[in-house]
Amino acid sequence: MEIWVKYTYLNAPNDPSVVSTFLDLLPPEYQQEVLKYKFPRDAQLCLFGKLLLKRVLNCLGQPDNAILHIQQTPYKRPYLKGEVDFNISHSHNMVVAVGTTEGRIGIDIEAITEVNIEEFGQVFSPVELRNISQSSNPMHAFFSLWTQKESLIK
Repeated sequence: MEIWVKYTYLNAPNDPSVVSTFLDLLPPEYQQEVLKYKFPRDAQLCLFGKLLLKRVLNCLGQPDNAILHIQQTPYKRPYLKGEVDFNISHSHNMVVAVGTTEGRIGIDIEAITEVNIEEFGQVFSPVELRNISQSSNPMHAFFSLWTQKESLIK
């Protein structure tokens, strides 16, 4: 099974010059999408998500312009016609892209922060909630299970 994962960290998330440095690596359609963001960090997350996706698609044998052929399902999930499937996720200052030619794939990342686990009673079963709360590191257990569920949904 061939799966490619590419990721990066934003080293200067509040520096607007980062976007201008790399923006020309994207087609004009995607440049406009990046430039719509008000905050430099959000623009960088979008920019590097697209650049990582281009790399993943290249690793899967797709041409440089494959990114121009991305479509969306009615649920806004991006896809390419054919055998390649991919997904992008970002959280805090990290971006990740994944792709495969072996079926569907999803990915999710989350910065581990304090959350009120009890607010997620509709997302987790009673057994899952109990396992999280009894874990030696409940926040890690929460985000581990949360990202697994998000990846499956994607």
